[in-house]
Amino acid sequence: MVQTLIMRLQADLFSTPGTAPVWSTSFTTGPDAVCLDTLIGLHAVAAPVILDATFGHGAMWVGSAYAPDLTMDIRDLPRVTNWDDFTVMRTVEDESIDVIVFDPPHLPNAAASARSSGIWRDRYGITDGDPRRAGDSIAPLFLPFLLQAHRVLRPAGIVLAKIADIIHNHQYQWQMCAFVEKAREALFHPCDLMVRVDPRGANLKSSKWKRQEHLRHAHVYWIVARKDTYRRAA
Repeated sequence: MVQTLIMRLQADLFSTPGTAPVWSTSFTTGPDAVCLDTLIGLHAVAAPVILDATFGHGAMWVGSAYAPDLTMDIRDLPRVTNWDDFTVMRTVEDESIDVIVFDPPHLPNAAASARSSGIWRDRYGITDGDPRRAGDSIAPLFLPFLLQAHRVLRPAGIVLAKIADIIHNHQYQWQMCAFVEKAREALFHPCDLMVRVDPRGANLKSSKWKRQEHLRHAHVYWIVARKDTYRRAA
């Protein structure tokens, strides 16, 4: 009887074709492609239409079994199909996407160098005076993006968001918590989480640092948020 129950549970979990191995875990030391393959294979419909809303040069897709159908960036790059802002998405039709991949900037407002502000401006079109920069937090970006994501996703479509918490000026910024809160506000159901650990991620050093006050970060979160059509209908 126990074996029958397990087989039924497996069938429920993996009723749609995908690449996620049976009993995938919530932790990996592999590249982002492992997270993409696992979460798309487990949570997306078969043959999903995928939008990468922060594509850049597409480094995270190297080695993945999937490839985005639409690629978005504010820069006119060679592999970008939609020259657009992820908080606007004017080039994407309503309910036309099954999966949206979102990798927002992981830099605070008052970062350690002038070059950091240049990254915000060049990659995301966010200038120093932009209201989407609230002190050290990138959380103001989340709700505008999620509202557009809800519009362009098909029913039961998902967002896969790569989020990193930030420590700056001795203050811990709980970006993961902020994203989950805003996802619920935008009528999404946060339904899964995968942690990717890269020990090299803690190699950043500065001559200004004299003593350790926080753990060195070597992880990021991959959050799955499903479009909550039932709550919206209510």
